[in-house]
Amino acid sequence: PTCWTLAEQCELMLKRIRDAKDNLDSLANIANWYAENGYRVDSAFRHYQTLLSQSSSDILQIEEMTQVVHSNYRAFTEHIQKTYQEKFAEEGYGAMSIASNLGFWNNYVKPLLDKKVVVLMADAFRYEMGKELEQSIVNHYDEVECIPSRAFVPTVTRFGMAALLPDAENKMVLSMIDGHLQPVFDGEVIKIPDDRIAYIAKSTPSTVKVQDFNIKDFVLSKISSDTNLLIIRSVDTDASGENLTGNGLSSMETELRSFATKIRQCKNAGFDYFFVVADH
Repeated sequence: PTCWTLAEQCELMLKRIRDAKDNLDSLANIANWYAENGYRVDSAFRHYQTLLSQSSSDILQIEEMTQVVHSNYRAFTEHIQKTYQEKFAEEGYGAMSIASNLGFWNNYVKPLLDKKVVVLMADAFRYEMGKELEQSIVNHYDEVECIPSRAFVPTVTRFGMAALLPDAENKMVLSMIDGHLQPVFDGEVIKIPDDRIAYIAKSTPSTVKVQDFNIKDFVLSKISSDTNLLIIRSVDTDASGENLTGNGLSSMETELRSFATKIRQCKNAGFDYFFVVADH
């Protein structure tokens, strides 16, 4: 990328910050604002960092421009986070107007189990990435929609993933076990991927054949022809997010392309519905 390409992306991010509304007077308004508009700032920053990581230019102007991008993005996000935390403390998490992850399985997956369904459970998949995925595939499928949802608190993977499971809104409780807080369903601890897959298989009708893959091991030819419910697990976004360098953000582009590819492959394999769902 040239210096001009980076400059264009810098200006786009600054414009999106300028255009961002500031009616953040309630937790519900903050959630709605981010879902409709605020996510664009995060997307622009991620794209700038991706372009920067691909640039081999050692130009002083790029370094100065990057400082402008980082300082403005930091000031913007710190303002939003402070406002969010204040409203969270005042109103409580339940005041948010968007649906909870707790209802995902029963509201979306369970009614479709007479069809062929794929659920991609993506650790820490970002909402702005979901919007980008939506925009990249919307013209290729009958119906594509990115829906914001409220993560389970505490927003730790073992709780957030458990909240996506069948009947989580009725059966999931948190219990102290050996000094650690754990998600429990009907007396059974569900904290690692194998626990979750076993619980899904046990909780679905016997007529539903369940198959699961880590996304790195996903091969179309390994999908059984009689599989009704396919679970794909990904932790790459979470790993990328823990990498605080530009490379961490740029690797998310690879993840988005991978998701789009899996959606296309599963459609070609005869699956009717494909859900990408995040724990937090």
